[in-house]
Amino acid sequence: MSNPYEAPRTDAQLRQDACCSYCEESYRDVGPLVEGPDLVYICEKCCDEAIATHNEMKQPGPAGQWCSFCRKEGVVTGAFFTAESGVQTCAECADLVQHILEQELNYRDARNERSRERNLQTRSSRN
Repeated sequence: MSNPYEAPRTDAQLRQDACCSYCEESYRDVGPLVEGPDLVYICEKCCDEAIATHNEMKQPGPAGQWCSFCRKEGVVTGAFFTAESGVQTCAECADLVQHILEQELNYRDARNERSRERNLQTRSSRN
């Protein structure tokens, strides 16, 4: 139970402890997360699982339920990948998340390569 005299946590503080809304693993354990509205997060593993689920279920989604990322209704988006918590992702958002994660990993790889090159140049200039 939270302390009634303690200030509520801000979105920034909540992001520091972010975990995937589907598998509930910390970003520290699963790597980068993509954030949707209302502090909904998804990791690469769950994104891959969502895409596999959507590829198996090529049918309309349920009426009256919405994707937690784009807010489109299931009858428009098709079947959802749903977490135990009730968070849902449509195929279109899963594909977009996959693209975002690929771009993030490419960016990190390029940044690490530049850092390695700078370190090598620094070492060679000292010799």
